[in-house]
Amino acid sequence: MSQDMYIYAVIVLSAIVTYSIRVLGFIGAGFLKEDSQIFVLANYISYSLVGALVVGLLVTPHNALMDIPLSWRIAVALTCAAIYVYYRKYLLLLILMAVTVITLAQILIL
Repeated sequence: MSQDMYIYAVIVLSAIVTYSIRVLGFIGAGFLKEDSQIFVLANYISYSLVGALVVGLLVTPHNALMDIPLSWRIAVALTCAAIYVYYRKYLLLLILMAVTVITLAQILIL
């Protein structure tokens, strides 16, 4: 098998595995109830992964957030969490507030 054929075989095999898992998930979704224990577990796992990613981005950023001190990043995150707990619905308010505070921090620091 030549090098080019090997690459195409890996791509096709990866696509088969990826889409077969998605199809199985689509088929199996009809059998799940939203209040079942497996669904609750999947929700807990997905929310914990998102939380871990957000904390990772806040604590050890590798982008423009590196210029902002950790105390500012944590303050913005806690303020956004407090606004979310208080209002529950206004996700746009959270996003606008976070962008505004981080932009102000960048202007003040630089």
